[in-house]
Amino acid sequence: MEGDLHSQGKHISKKMITVWRIRQTIRCLTALLVIYSFFFINHYFNWFSWLPIVSYSLTSVVVVYAIWSILFKPVFDYNHWRYHIDEQHVRLKYGRINETFVITPMTKIQLVSTKQGPILRKYNLYTINIETLGPSLTIPGLQKEQARKLSSQIADFAQAKEIEL
Repeated sequence: MEGDLHSQGKHISKKMITVWRIRQTIRCLTALLVIYSFFFINHYFNWFSWLPIVSYSLTSVVVVYAIWSILFKPVFDYNHWRYHIDEQHVRLKYGRINETFVITPMTKIQLVSTKQGPILRKYNLYTINIETLGPSLTIPGLQKEQARKLSSQIADFAQAKEIEL
């Protein structure tokens, strides 16, 4: 199965690297904003003498995490994301350190939906959500036509209903 997915599996759009970078940048900036708001509130109200040390420590952790999650992680995630759809199964492979292989039979699929947030919309990408009897599956970063075609194909194979959110 691993060889099948590696040779037959399809990649998600390369634009997803940029989308993941933007998302991580927003998360890291939000974390820094919270940390610095505690720092400035502490400075203004003179709460605790140890709070600046904690603020600086957390800032350094967030900066190191930001470097990893913005510069390197999206590339690794893109290189390890594969999917393959056939009449019997949906196969997904993702993860760089802990590789995850998911095989879901079409008979277990209940709902197929496509969604597009503001960042995905800017890059004309969609995410397909596949609801099953067990955990749901997600295929991120598909072009509009590819996402519609793939969701219709999955819905036809599974005889599931398709909704667009």
